[in-house]
Amino acid sequence: MDGEKSYLPDVNYSSKTYREAQNAWTLGNFSPMWDAVRLRCAYRGFIYPPSGTPSDSRRDPNPSRRAIIAAALEDHPVQTLQIVSRSRSWSEVVSGIFEMELELALWANERELEDAEAKRSRDGGDAERRVETRRGMHGAEARPVSVGSLLGTLDLGTRKGTWPDE
Repeated sequence: MDGEKSYLPDVNYSSKTYREAQNAWTLGNFSPMWDAVRLRCAYRGFIYPPSGTPSDSRRDPNPSRRAIIAAALEDHPVQTLQIVSRSRSWSEVVSGIFEMELELALWANERELEDAEAKRSRDGGDAERRVETRRGMHGAEARPVSVGSLLGTLDLGTRKGTWPDE
């Protein structure tokens, strides 16, 4: 295979480390929907499961990585597997999921605005041409923002005691 690029990580684990990781997956009581995730993350070089328990929920005030990934797997399985396939750590997976969710929310908002504009056009519009704006929690006018600027405001994994370093 001289000259061919390998897509497997250039990482060697001791048999003890490998057994510990496999045991963590087994003891973690992961459902079959995690099988594809487990395989992809092993190919990417991170062999331990994400932190969290089977009872964790994405709706918890401080959801675990496992809860975030499990919810994404249920809601958007193909996109989540793509995120895992290009990530090198659970932190990157969670960041990718947040980015995906922001993009989907922005897309949905754009569709709503386009639908509202189309309805106004069909209705002929008012003489005053009302401008509909969405207001945030504090009454501030909503304005378009990029996914990158939103992600820049996130402080992922830096809170003490939240997630172990990788």
